[in-house]
Amino acid sequence: MKTILTVVEEESLSFRREAKGFFSLFAMDEKVQGITLEGVKYPLSNAVLTNEYPLGVSNEFIGERAVITVGKGRALLIFPYMEGGFWIRRKDG
Repeated sequence: MKTILTVVEEESLSFRREAKGFFSLFAMDEKVQGITLEGVKYPLSNAVLTNEYPLGVSNEFIGERAVITVGKGRALLIFPYMEGGFWIRRKDG
């Protein structure tokens, strides 16, 4: 299985409903703020990730349009490669 690793910094990534599998989001800075996860098994709203507690590990796409947002700071997003590129990156603000 191929895996994609990307840095998400003050932006959102949108995934079409065809996205499948597990993903993880890790804080690359001491504190990453404004974490919002929509359309996934374990949603979050304006949460804070730290590198001391792995809150973003092993979440799952559930067949809905998913949006992963990082408001302030940098986070590492790891997710499965999907034929057809089921994700779009956009800057917020």
